[in-house]
Amino acid sequence: MIDPTIFNKNIDFLNASNPVFAQKIAESKLSPETKIIPAKKQGFYLEVSGKPFNSRIDPIQEALRLIEAEDYSQSDLIITGGIGLGYLPYFLAQKYPDKIILTVEQSWEKAHAALWVHDFTPLFKKGKFELVIPESPENIKDYLKSYGTRKVSLLFHRPSYEENKDFYENLKDTVKKFISTKQVNIATLNRFEKLWFKNMILNMSQYIRFKGANSFFDAFHGKPVFLIGAGPSLSKQIPLLKKIQNQYIFIAVNTSLPFLIQNDIIPDFVLAVDPQDKIYRYFIPVIRNKLPKYPILIAEPTLSPKIIKNYPGKTIFCNVGFLKNWVEQFAPDKGELEMGGSVITAAFTFAIKTGANPIIFLGTDMSYSENTLHFRGAELEKEWLYSQNKFFPQDRKQYFFMKKIELIPHQGFYEKEVYTDVRFITYINWLENQFQKTTHSKIINSTEGGIRFQHIVNQPLEKTLDEIKSSVTLKENIDKNIDAEDYLQKKEAFFQELEKIESDIPKLKKTAEKGIRISEKLYRLIEQKKQIDKKDIDALSRIDQDLSAMNLNEILGLSIQTVIHQVSEDFEETLEEKEKNNKDLKTIKYSLILYRGILESADFTINQIQKAKKY
Repeated sequence: MIDPTIFNKNIDFLNASNPVFAQKIAESKLSPETKIIPAKKQGFYLEVSGKPFNSRIDPIQEALRLIEAEDYSQSDLIITGGIGLGYLPYFLAQKYPDKIILTVEQSWEKAHAALWVHDFTPLFKKGKFELVIPESPENIKDYLKSYGTRKVSLLFHRPSYEENKDFYENLKDTVKKFISTKQVNIATLNRFEKLWFKNMILNMSQYIRFKGANSFFDAFHGKPVFLIGAGPSLSKQIPLLKKIQNQYIFIAVNTSLPFLIQNDIIPDFVLAVDPQDKIYRYFIPVIRNKLPKYPILIAEPTLSPKIIKNYPGKTIFCNVGFLKNWVEQFAPDKGELEMGGSVITAAFTFAIKTGANPIIFLGTDMSYSENTLHFRGAELEKEWLYSQNKFFPQDRKQYFFMKKIELIPHQGFYEKEVYTDVRFITYINWLENQFQKTTHSKIINSTEGGIRFQHIVNQPLEKTLDEIKSSVTLKENIDKNIDAEDYLQKKEAFFQELEKIESDIPKLKKTAEKGIRISEKLYRLIEQKKQIDKKDIDALSRIDQDLSAMNLNEILGLSIQTVIHQVSEDFEETLEEKEKNNKDLKTIKYSLILYRGILESADFTINQIQKAKKY
């Protein structure tokens, strides 16, 4: 017989934290076709319209066998698709008490049934179990982001999966995309955060000096705008682009710029967002050659300073996404451009905000069309060309590159299947999501190759040109003054702030150095199994308190947060076997790595500030 107190305890706990959710579950009574029935050996099984959702004999052993089939010890988050009667999350939590269990269920009624069988309140209280019942599996993205983990496992309650295959397949795709994106995001953060800071500090004088991308918001209302990517299909469209370049606004991405310049096509704007110095090569044809006019550079503030310093044309910036509040002390709003992970997605956001209609995509293959990665003559192609040899020519390089990555089939522009990858899929999904939200502009894909986008028109360039021939754009709106007001006063305030940060760093360094000395001493004593002086432990605690109490400005505060995040993410992987088996040694090792990271970060920050003052 089912004990009703179990259900009441679960509902009472949920009601205290989320009354709307609790009420919805409580009101989702079991229908006459849904029954909870005692199993032959132990536990209960769920029956829906005469069909069992668990083993009629022993649902507990059934769940345990499924859990034992895989090792989830390396996962931080375990997602179960379907709750059944709650056996999977309940016994997963027993086997992996330190892991977070997220159960995604499609049916409120089945969630109701599970709360009759298992007392989940201990798991709820520990914060180790969460039950969500989303309208769509895609809605769990916010839950996944909140956990801040890249080590995710997914398993399904098979009968739930079979009953709602579309829902749980969508869940699987959502989790897979999240994991891929998360891996990219964490790798990007760890790799680029110092680069972002270095570039932004060096670019700040120019960032303060010029107006923003919002100078051109609504500037081309109702006028056609072309977005020119660097996909392999661009080559065949050059002749038509030459004919129309003086009639319409062209927005190029940095990767397509050299090829356009080489073919005597000068876009009106060029967008660049990548902070790495290697993209400087795309600007060499503009920097080294005198052109009749120069594209306006729309730059993300963390762009390589080499480009910002040497670019001969006008430069405007979008809002910074990094240290935004700190930066806005010295420069007003520049205009938000949602990046979407790619320069073409940023270009699309800019085009939307100019009021353009229609917006026409070119060179946006988003796939490995024609067994190549980019158009003939692209800078990346040249790089591969120069590195080829007789044993490993360029076509073999491209072949093995595409063999190495996971290729994903996708409907092509001409309906025929083409192949893309997870990275492109991320950009495609972002763009298609934006397409659905865009109501005031017609969007056309005239790439004539690559993938076929959903939710927009896909048609040849000639047909598009025929449709817009009466909408020639006058370009006088482009040639405008972009100097910011009060530039000199704001620049002076910025350099005063740099002086203040520089004066705060010695104290931070001294504290970190002291923490390192004490941590190294304690580590040696523990390793040698010698007596530890309580004064050292107290001193280490005071150092932690001192660091927490420091009134650091946003830059130094963020640098410490970044160190803590990176140490926490990677700590387990740095441990030696002796540290894994000794709790005290492990604890001191954490402190040691943390203080070393803070010291390194402080040295890096002061070095960049000193460079910025001379730049």
